[in-house]
Amino acid sequence: MSIQENYADQVSLQVRFRAGLGAVDEDESWDLVFHPESSWNEQEFTARLREISAEIGGGCCGSRFQLDTRRSEIVWGPSAAVTALVLTLAAEGLKAGIGATLKPVARTAIARMSEGRAPLEGMLSLDESTACSFAMSAVDRRLGDRQTKLSVVKVASPKDGSFEVVLEADGDGVRFTVQVEMVDGVVPLCRIVSAATD
Repeated sequence: MSIQENYADQVSLQVRFRAGLGAVDEDESWDLVFHPESSWNEQEFTARLREISAEIGGGCCGSRFQLDTRRSEIVWGPSAAVTALVLTLAAEGLKAGIGATLKPVARTAIARMSEGRAPLEGMLSLDESTACSFAMSAVDRRLGDRQTKLSVVKVASPKDGSFEVVLEADGDGVRFTVQVEMVDGVVPLCRIVSAATD
């Protein structure tokens, strides 16, 4: 196992859904980001993602998923090691309540990050500005390398400690409704739903 597999300044996980292997992504996706540093264990994390895939299942054959992992090491002034994972599940998984499944994944990451340190709970407060920032970052990750300019259309008042941020991709005719919440005040979890504008 390489050093990159045991260290990451940032880990992002996107969960997407498709009806079939060659199909386009469904309108809903989920995004989770955390900063584990030396508490990162890629093998353990990906094993948990495979378990989630088996739990959600889909179709005649049980577990159906595609897991893509990209590692980047940046040494240009300040250094950073970034791991980005994209887990694509069968579209039937949308009915399985993936948000509730991802919260324990986030809590496990928080527990690992807390080992040997002060408790991390409640480190970040979620306000309108922070929610917009998390929403834009989540949509940017979903869009990949596209250079789409996003504009905030509206931000709904906090509900149960979460925000709903509506973003519009300029020139694309697509709106993204992003529900942003913090898991234990440490890890942002975003549900993204895209829809064509009128």
